[in-house]
Amino acid sequence: MAKATVSDLLATCWHALAKRFAHLAADKGATRPSRQEIRQTRKFQAVLTLLPVADGAEPPSLTWPAWRAVVRAPAHGTRAVKLSTALISADDGGPQPGPPNVVVTMVVVGPSPDDCLDIGDAFTLWRGRDIARGVISRRLYV
Repeated sequence: MAKATVSDLLATCWHALAKRFAHLAADKGATRPSRQEIRQTRKFQAVLTLLPVADGAEPPSLTWPAWRAVVRAPAHGTRAVKLSTALISADDGGPQPGPPNVVVTMVVVGPSPDDCLDIGDAFTLWRGRDIARGVISRRLYV
């Protein structure tokens, strides 16, 4: 009897998982989405209004040059809420003391972010709780 190599074991596991997931997709009537439908990346400039932690408390300071958050926005056609992830960086190094508004650049990654984010669209940023509300001011093409 020949010894099984690591690559043989990985191939066997991969085929078993692929078969299992194909079976689940067939049960639900779903088809496997293409790679383009799975994830798209868009870059936007937005104006954020930081939300206070509790009633009357000061908004949190965003001291990092870049941070991750979940973008929650309603879809244009259905008004259903869609979630995407984003890497957010402040153009001027972060909010300064005073008004809680800040201009940021967001790189949004998710399934069809164009369905819910366009110029003038409102969204909410979430990191364990709602941390900011924003409006897309322009789309950046790279």
